Amino acid sequence: MRAYLFAFLAGATMAPVTLKRVPEVGQKQAYQVEMNAYFAGEPLIFRAKGVDEVREVNADGTFNVQSTQEEGKIIYNDQELEGPEVGPSFTLFNPNGEVKDLTGEMADAEAVRLARLSNVVFPDDAKDTGATWDYESRGDATKNLPALKITFKYEGTDKVGEVDANVVSLEGKELDGEFPASVAGKIWLDPVTGMQLKAELTMKQAPVAGNRLDLTLKISPVAP
Repeated sequence: MRAYLFAFLAGATMAPVTLKRVPEVGQKQAYQVEMNAYFAGEPLIFRAKGVDEVREVNADGTFNVQSTQEEGKIIYNDQELEGPEVGPSFTLFNPNGEVKDLTGEMADAEAVRLARLSNVVFPDDAKDTGATWDYESRGDATKNLPALKITFKYEGTDKVGEVDANVVSLEGKELDGEFPASVAGKIWLDPVTGMQLKAELTMKQAPVAGNRLDLTLKISPVAP
């Protein structure tokens, strides 16, 4: 009996997992974001609460997400400051999760670059644990967007609260420009909708408010 059980377990395989974004109007995800970096040799911390909401799903599969931010705090040089008040931003995604456009008060080329570096572009086919896929963008010089290549890897599942989230690791970099940025880390995705639940990322030369920062970025789910 024991030999039979071991043989069964050895031969058992997990079915490949389909990773995809399934947007619906009204989908919301609230989260806490924390960025840690050094600026002029001093530690810099930024914290805020954010909410992403799907506002529109188009016939071609593209979808628009509104992002709002509140309760922003900046801690620098032993002082805590109120973060800047900014209006909502709107990100237009392709059906595979690729960032297509970004509009809003703070929607410049730097914001688009950060969005591309902290986002999962979904694969065309189902993936086994350990499988990888690549995303490449040729960039757009007219929008000051460098070429980009990111390699994603399906790492299996992990609990985020009560959810068995799909975990995707990523490692990539911009391929041109004066200060090409890079990213490495993991993103946890809702297994049904594909929405980002959690992220732990390390970026080098990240474009932030006109500066180039080496930083860590943590995103955790919170109650709306």
